[in-house]
Parts: sequence; C-alpha cells; structure tokens
Amino acid sequence: MTITLNGSCHEIADGTTLDQLVVVFSLPGRGVALAMNSEVVPRSVWASTRVLPDARVEVVTAFQGG
Repeated sequence: MTITLNGSCHEIADGTTLDQLVVVFSLPGRGVALAMNSEVVPRSVWASTRVLPDARVEVVTAFQGG
C-alpha cells in the first residue's frame, strides 16, 4: 500500500504497524513523535497501531532551544 511519510510517497506492506515503520525507515527510536493523518499517536500504542492505506505520517523530532 502507499503512504506519505514526511511528504514523500512510499510503498509499505499491508498491516505494517507504526513501530515497524520506525524500523523499516531507520527512524530514530527516541526523541521523536509520530502523527498519522494529523493526529499524534502515543508511543505506547505504536506496536498495535496499523498504518492506514493512503495515510499521511509525519515524524516530528524533539529538540531543545533557547
């Protein structure tokens, strides 16, 4: 199925979960938040949250500023 990850289209397997997406695309495991279709998904449910067909997934990196 096709998804949009940070503005770029990608093909992933049906049934892929958010935690699997992190591994497949070598995303940082810490210091990031994931939003699917504009809704932030808590890290505690990444393993049970399947990526939806045509989903827009955004990876947001936390950083400190001053």
